[in-house]
Amino acid sequence: MHLWLISRGVKAARVQQKAPRVMTRDVGAVQSTFEALKQAASFSDAQMSALLHKHSIALSVGPERVVGTLQAVSLLLGMPLTSDSFKEGIMAAHDRLFLQSPATLHQRVTFFCQMYATGPHVARTALTMGVFTTPEPMMPTRAAKIQEMLGWNSELLKQKLSAQPNILNLEPSTIARNVQAMQAAGFSQTQVWEMCTKESTLLCCKWTSDRSVEKLQFLTCLLGLTLDDIAAKLNLLTCFVDRHLGPRVWFLFQRGAIDAPNNIMTSGIFSCMLHSEVVFSKRFSAPSALVPENKTC
Repeated sequence: MHLWLISRGVKAARVQQKAPRVMTRDVGAVQSTFEALKQAASFSDAQMSALLHKHSIALSVGPERVVGTLQAVSLLLGMPLTSDSFKEGIMAAHDRLFLQSPATLHQRVTFFCQMYATGPHVARTALTMGVFTTPEPMMPTRAAKIQEMLGWNSELLKQKLSAQPNILNLEPSTIARNVQAMQAAGFSQTQVWEMCTKESTLLCCKWTSDRSVEKLQFLTCLLGLTLDDIAAKLNLLTCFVDRHLGPRVWFLFQRGAIDAPNNIMTSGIFSCMLHSEVVFSKRFSAPSALVPENKTC
């Protein structure tokens, strides 16, 4: 199996990690799935390699399943199977895409869009963020809990879920713990509600994790920000410290743009911390390795 995958430009180690069941399947069965997937949407060899880097699990199911999944996504997005936009949609889709039966996938995304979508574009977002992993009966139950917790009206709920469908993948108790942890960190209940309304991705952050604790310590202890400052600049909470905030602060300090990290708020260039890589690099001649744009909690 290893040799066959390598011969197709697929990293066997990646498949072993993401979909170990593939490694125990008959090579002929895997090849049939591979060829069906490739032919159904006319993927090039390079596209298949990239696709299976993310969707390795597709090789663990049969040809009928992968073709049916492609057809379901084509129907949901309203795009021809062989179009470039469709291929981009498949590439971007959640890595559990091929685990669901085509019928279940279509039913769940359709249900979500009928209930919460603000426009046809939301179907792609739902596929990308994997809302189809949540059964239909759970969606309204979880949505109601979120409304109750944050005081969102129906229109606001639709706006937030259209932008972040994956919120419905979380148990209400998990969201409640995350909200309580934000308050335990020092934010007031009103601040937490306002923050989560402005940046709903914060509902998915585990605030007791080492990464979140490190982020708050970096912002308050090193940069000298107050919790009010942070609540007013929510983008800071969606950035990595080690790959975004830290390298930029250190670079500006080394360049003499700031006297010390805790002076950045009064330096007049604080907003640059959140600039895109292109803008930041152009202004400060910063090497791109210092200004990655990956963001997460």
